[in-house]
Amino acid sequence: MRFSEKRSKVSLTISLICFLFAVFSYEYALMLPFILIAYEFLIVRRKIRIKILMPYLLIVLFYLAARKMVISAGITYDTPLFSRILTSFVIHAKYLQSFFLPFPVKVLYDIQPPPSIFNIQVITSIFVLTAVWILMFLLYNKDKKALFAVLWFFVFLLPVANIIVIVKPQMMSLRYLYIPSMGLSILSGIYLEKISSKLKMVPFIIILVLSVITLNQNKYWQDDITLYRKMVVDSPSSSLARNNLGVAYLEANRLPDALKEFQIAAESNPKNRFALFNLGDTYRALNRTDEAVFYLRKALEIDPKDSRAYNSLGLTYKNMGKPQEAIDSFTLALNANPFNAEAHYNLANLLFKMGKEDDSIIHYERFVELATEKYKGMKIQVIKMLKDRGVNAND
Repeated sequence: MRFSEKRSKVSLTISLICFLFAVFSYEYALMLPFILIAYEFLIVRRKIRIKILMPYLLIVLFYLAARKMVISAGITYDTPLFSRILTSFVIHAKYLQSFFLPFPVKVLYDIQPPPSIFNIQVITSIFVLTAVWILMFLLYNKDKKALFAVLWFFVFLLPVANIIVIVKPQMMSLRYLYIPSMGLSILSGIYLEKISSKLKMVPFIIILVLSVITLNQNKYWQDDITLYRKMVVDSPSSSLARNNLGVAYLEANRLPDALKEFQIAAESNPKNRFALFNLGDTYRALNRTDEAVFYLRKALEIDPKDSRAYNSLGLTYKNMGKPQEAIDSFTLALNANPFNAEAHYNLANLLFKMGKEDDSIIHYERFVELATEKYKGMKIQVIKMLKDRGVNAND
């Protein structure tokens, strides 16, 4: 904007460098060129100068090309395009409601694709959005700053609208509203400034009410179990919520409670590989080996490169007295992720017990190199054992 006003090449260069870093940090930044177009057209009120915007558009194209190369598997859709469009109507309407009427505040919004265009949520959402679009048309001639503020909201919602890219695991979250809400905040400020002096206290009352709501939400963030219990209350059928609560129970060593939540999570979404892995790993911890093998293999069917699942499967086979199957599983874990310190440790232990000391030392040394603070106690024991055998383990 400073370059637009003063024609400073230094300002343009700094802006482009910042924009380049921004798009690789937060994908919302991809919408900046469109906001600049709206700013030029509505606020500055002059013809859109493509030459100025072209470097920004080229950076967007560069980022998208780089993104596609890195995420080589591409994007797959479980939901047809028409259903995704209907879902986006519902999500846009819910975000509008969340800004102006944030009741009730939820930890998790479980949005499901609507079955048809005649769904009551879809009809209501289309009605609300149509009213907003008519308002935007009326604002074009009356208040271009207000129109710019509304456009800001809709433009920055595009990355999380679930049309082109499906946002997983949550289709909707209030954190996705942070940047789009700046537009609605500008809009609110424009019209609050115009209210009569008798109503000047209204903004302060609104802020007070919202502050009380925010403080009330803090009680749900005191620990993981409380937070994820609230998530389950908000969305009882959500596989994500159930799995998260199960993990919290698992970390608190409440295995039966964790098992129950993982079972519900896997039933809610049989393709949730995290729930399947956690279910299998919990069965392993409970020494229910047959169930552990079943669910760990289910998880590996969905993601054949899940190093943690292979490692857990190896421990299960070890507990079942099947050393060769365990070695094969640990090897597959390391093929999937050579930096899996725990798999190196488990394979080394098994090889050592089988009398293959030379092979075990190779994996013990690798474990010492990779072990994080989490494995501090195990690492100290391994280093001592290696030194007793004349091996100098490099920490």
